[in-house]
Amino acid sequence: MVQPIRVESWVGRGLEEMTGDWLALLERSSADPLFNSPEWLTTWWAYYGESLGGELDLRAALLGSRLVGLALMQRRRVTHRPGLEARRLELLGTAWRAKGVGFSEKLGFILDRDMERPAADALARSVMEDSAWDELVLPHVIDEGATDSSVRAAASGHALYIRSPDSMEAWSAPLQGGFEAFLAGLGSGTRNRVMGSRNRLQKAGDLREQVLEFDRLPEGWGILDRLYQARWQRPISAHWRAFYGAIAEQQARRGIPVFSILEFNDEPISAQLNLRAGGREYSMMSSFVPVEVKRVSPGWAHFGFAIERACADGLAAYDLLGGEGKQEQYKAALGSERTNLVCRQVIRKPVLAGMYRAWDAVHAIRARFRPA
Repeated sequence: MVQPIRVESWVGRGLEEMTGDWLALLERSSADPLFNSPEWLTTWWAYYGESLGGELDLRAALLGSRLVGLALMQRRRVTHRPGLEARRLELLGTAWRAKGVGFSEKLGFILDRDMERPAADALARSVMEDSAWDELVLPHVIDEGATDSSVRAAASGHALYIRSPDSMEAWSAPLQGGFEAFLAGLGSGTRNRVMGSRNRLQKAGDLREQVLEFDRLPEGWGILDRLYQARWQRPISAHWRAFYGAIAEQQARRGIPVFSILEFNDEPISAQLNLRAGGREYSMMSSFVPVEVKRVSPGWAHFGFAIERACADGLAAYDLLGGEGKQEQYKAALGSERTNLVCRQVIRKPVLAGMYRAWDAVHAIRARFRPA
């Protein structure tokens, strides 16, 4: 007889108390190693949980005494329209459509690879059998991944309304073959932007990349903020600087290169804040300013240096994350692996479901008659 998977509430244990089991499961899973990690999500909760007025909802899927799945979520009250409130249950790491809150990508249940779908199904059933929420939000999950598929199947079984309000593409570059193989896999135009920019800058003056040590992180933030304001005409959000800064400090203390500055003739022209986890480097935040050298992009040149360092350090991938650039989709040009991310909203509350059904119907009609 096959032993059933049971689901337990782990709210009483708290995030810190379950770190050991959490990390061990993360290493046995296919979940993103940064955004689903204790380092990221515990810090996220410390920075945003109180301001959101949320409560943790932690569920563990167990096969006997073996942990095979974790659903890390939060509960909070939200207002959709004046007078229309809802009890929302959503994955930890993102407060959907809330301003001033950091978000995460590639979220989902953390699942043992050997029990991925059964554990996801057990957690999804547990969530659907819980009547204490009006809507469930799965932000930035992998489209058709185990979490997405199990939740949609369970929600359909309960005849709940399922929406997909947001989506985006995330890109990454595999690095197993080394830097030369990475360059060879680029289109000729992209390769010229990366290496051509580097070569032209080196011929025109003194070009160097600096990787800042832990005690120089404030200097790195100052440079990045200055370049960011010059490019975007606004400062870096205070909450992003605080949250990213906390993660960056944790990693820099362990010797991970989080801040790099590209200098041309002793002047900073590009800055990057990158993080690492599970053999991957993540491009979290960057900005650059133009230089008076023809056919040069400091940003493209800096990506070349960063990816070359990642290859030299033996990393498996350089993650460019989701979203688009200011003027072009540079992430798709540098990355050869695409991941489709979606937001799923499952609605139980009848009046809320009715409102969104009408809203979606109107948008579908408009889309049919919108000019191509």
